[in-house]
Amino acid sequence: MQTINSNKSFKRQTYIIVSCVILISLVVGGFSYSSFSTIGDASNNVIVENFPLTATYKGTDYITGELHNLSDEWGTELEGNSFSVLNDSDTPVSYTVLIESLNETSLDDIKINIDDNKPVTLNNLAKKDGKYVLFEGVLKEKNDVGDVITHIVRSWANKDGVNVNLHLSVISDTTTLATKEITDKMGEDENIIKDPFGNIRYVSSNPANYIKYNDELWRIVGIFNVLRTNDREEYRLKLVRDESITTSPFRITDNFEWNSNLGKILYNYVYGENNESYKLQKESLNYIDFAYYNLGGLKDTSSYEASDYYDNEISATDNFGRNTKERSMSGLLSISDYYYASLDNMAANWLNNGTDYFLMNNNSRDINESFYVDIDGEVKTSSSLEKHNIRPVVYLKSTVVFNGGTGLIDDPYILK
Repeated sequence: MQTINSNKSFKRQTYIIVSCVILISLVVGGFSYSSFSTIGDASNNVIVENFPLTATYKGTDYITGELHNLSDEWGTELEGNSFSVLNDSDTPVSYTVLIESLNETSLDDIKINIDDNKPVTLNNLAKKDGKYVLFEGVLKEKNDVGDVITHIVRSWANKDGVNVNLHLSVISDTTTLATKEITDKMGEDENIIKDPFGNIRYVSSNPANYIKYNDELWRIVGIFNVLRTNDREEYRLKLVRDESITTSPFRITDNFEWNSNLGKILYNYVYGENNESYKLQKESLNYIDFAYYNLGGLKDTSSYEASDYYDNEISATDNFGRNTKERSMSGLLSISDYYYASLDNMAANWLNNGTDYFLMNNNSRDINESFYVDIDGEVKTSSSLEKHNIRPVVYLKSTVVFNGGTGLIDDPYILK
């Protein structure tokens, strides 16, 4: 075991690069292009500490002789190599896992994944500081649940005689996490509250929650602990577009699933397919990630408070067998979002923009009806075949930072 001691002179506000963190020497031979064999590392444990992160890499013996087609199971049932990152400070920390190839092996000959994400070639990953971004995440403050996260990295090579030298490193930034900046305003800004479920929300008639995203005005709904992937929950900013992208029915066929119409529209919006009049710019995709949206099988809106709606949305079953959760890059506002935004006072609701627009929730009493907000700001149901406006919702990655702005309409937050 080797240890590199912490440099305690680093300030928490300093951007820290953990260099020479992990050296993985990988050698593969005798495998075909059609399949990739998982390969490991035979080194001993290496612990590298650099305030406020501790990265631990645990090597394993070489895994040979087993072929796994990447289109089936991805080979992720094999052991792989694990490492952990630990936050040793009293503030949340964003961190990025970077990887680079130290030899001249063609990047197309190497595939890599982290945790249960789909394996990719290195040159399909985004780059930062000249290296490839394998993962971005946030660690909670020291001694809080989530102050340490363990990852598993698996590598594949796809032809005979590939010699792979991969260097894994971790960088961190404690200065301007967007979630931290908003959280720090709680208690000072009466328009920011925490709901009984631990989510932070903007409330009242016109809070300072404007943000520039995709060169458009959006608004921050709040900070939500959402399920991302691999059963991992993260606190992430939830945004809603200030204006609609189009009008459309909730569905246009007898298929009552989310993706029968609205899901497809939002997919096309995110990826720019089938309609060039509205779409996210390519660079805007780097700021968002998949999340699970709650469709919730609600019956009516006459007798509940915001907390009742949220509780129903996250726990409800649907009387008609429809999905109550959708994993997507974009969704819509929920009924609870709308009620919380006004603290159940519809006369002072910043989410009422004077247009009618669909909400995400199913109506479990009538399969032919969907919920929407009307132009007067009331939550109602209508036929799913009627047209209403579509206001996309996205969850920013937990690592995003603000790079200016105050949240006012004339001075929206800017993303770094």
